[in-house]
Amino acid sequence: MAQNRSATSSHRKKRRGRGVVRLIKLLIALILLVPISAIAINLFMYATTTNNMWYPRELAGTNADYIVVLGAGIEPDGTPSPVLAERLDTAIVLYENGASKHIIVSGGEDAAQSEVSAMRNYLLDSGIPSLAITTDTHGVDTYASVNNLATLYDAHSVILVSQRFHLYRAVYIAEHLNLEAYGCPASQAAISDKNLLVREFFARIKDFTQCTVGELPEPLANLATSAYNHYIAGAIK
Repeated sequence: MAQNRSATSSHRKKRRGRGVVRLIKLLIALILLVPISAIAINLFMYATTTNNMWYPRELAGTNADYIVVLGAGIEPDGTPSPVLAERLDTAIVLYENGASKHIIVSGGEDAAQSEVSAMRNYLLDSGIPSLAITTDTHGVDTYASVNNLATLYDAHSVILVSQRFHLYRAVYIAEHLNLEAYGCPASQAAISDKNLLVREFFARIKDFTQCTVGELPEPLANLATSAYNHYIAGAIK
């Protein structure tokens, strides 16, 4: 009888041991799943939009509803940053070759008035008529800027202007929102700034999630944006 009890105890220990091993394997699988999913999302977004990038000359005469310049910050003196100036210069070329009769400049609310004003003034100084420029001060992020095109401006066809690394995400969002969207890279040069590339990597995951589950309620969206800016952007400075 004592021998039976010993065998039973040994069997239970083996079962517990196997259970612990299975739990460890499950935890390892879950840990590995997160980075694998993140990489897969980025590759998917790239693969589904990379063929929708166009040179300004290829979009001549498109007559889209809007050329959309996505914000990229301004200098301390209130002029567009070099990155933003590239986008605005590209929008000017598009406008002049008949890609669209209207340009939307979109920026966030925190510094929106100064940002979109700087963008608008840059276009005016370059000879773009005032009536051809619309300022969107509610573009708090890329998702909001693109979503506003459908909800606030009743757009159907748009030309999105940004650097190529950013356009994969912007075009993906637009296509998800059933907009006929063309991506027009403001620069063909590869981005070497690792900080920008890392931020964009995580931003694609954030916007893919929004496209999948729907737009987050404003308090939750604000919390997510704040957390992203604080922890992701701060961690890679």
